[in-house]
Amino acid sequence: MNEKVKIILVEDVETDALLAVFEIRKVIECIEMVTVDTKETFQEALFSFQPDLIVTDYSLPAFDGMTALKMALEFDPLIPVIIFTGSQNESIAVECIKSGAVDYVLKEQQRRLGQAVVNALKQKEVQRKKEEALAMLEESEQRNRFLYESMAQGVIYRDQQGKIIRMNNAAQSILGINHFNPDDQSVDPLFHSFYENGTSVPREAYPAIKALHTGEENHITLLYYNREKDIRKWITHHSRPEFRKGEKKPFRVFSTMEDITEHKRLISEISQLNQLLSERVVSRTNEISRLSNLHSAILNNAGTAVIVFNH
Repeated sequence: MNEKVKIILVEDVETDALLAVFEIRKVIECIEMVTVDTKETFQEALFSFQPDLIVTDYSLPAFDGMTALKMALEFDPLIPVIIFTGSQNESIAVECIKSGAVDYVLKEQQRRLGQAVVNALKQKEVQRKKEEALAMLEESEQRNRFLYESMAQGVIYRDQQGKIIRMNNAAQSILGINHFNPDDQSVDPLFHSFYENGTSVPREAYPAIKALHTGEENHITLLYYNREKDIRKWITHHSRPEFRKGEKKPFRVFSTMEDITEHKRLISEISQLNQLLSERVVSRTNEISRLSNLHSAILNNAGTAVIVFNH
């Protein structure tokens, strides 16, 4: 990590604070740390220091780790908090993780602290990217709503045989067409549409043709892939049949189309980030459980004497 990492250490025992700094510097050379031991100094440090991460003892004379955790998450929900304590109570560890701590490190296992900090910072970066993707998704959705309201969507009219008779500029732009000529039906997206599994959409299943045959509206998202023009886009189609008064058979179909390629990419990215975050949480929880079981085993065998003979 090239940028300086700013860490608040909530600790009242000087030797424990020095050990924590020592372990963290093993894995991150460029750090700036502030040590506090009261609620007031912690509150002040949050606003003045703007930390990247917080390491806090669970129990202090005038303060406690759960309060520090709550204050930190209220200040910044994305800030990682690691509980670094001598308490060996498994229920406390579980409570801390459920309350939002990213990890729980026992002081007697202080060598884990450095890697715990690295993991927490990586998780924070993943979460930050997820938040950015969500913001971009929201922006994309707002933009799409505006396009719909201003009729900037692609619009295609077809006659009762399914032939394209009119296409607006937005539709031409989506399909990569410079100028639509009704005599050239090769540009019809019907010939370049695929399902998500990669199979071609049969003519009778294409939304506009289906609307003509059934007399009902339909809505579907398809992959538009024009090999000749090297265009690949995800397009949402909405087709509505239109009837003349007194007639039961549509005389034409009105279709709108919307390019949602970026929208799908963002959703896929968010899904991947969620999966990565879930895996990290499971990994941390399993590690805590393993360490707790190991500690219990050590305590159960504490009565076994070991005698060493020096020659």
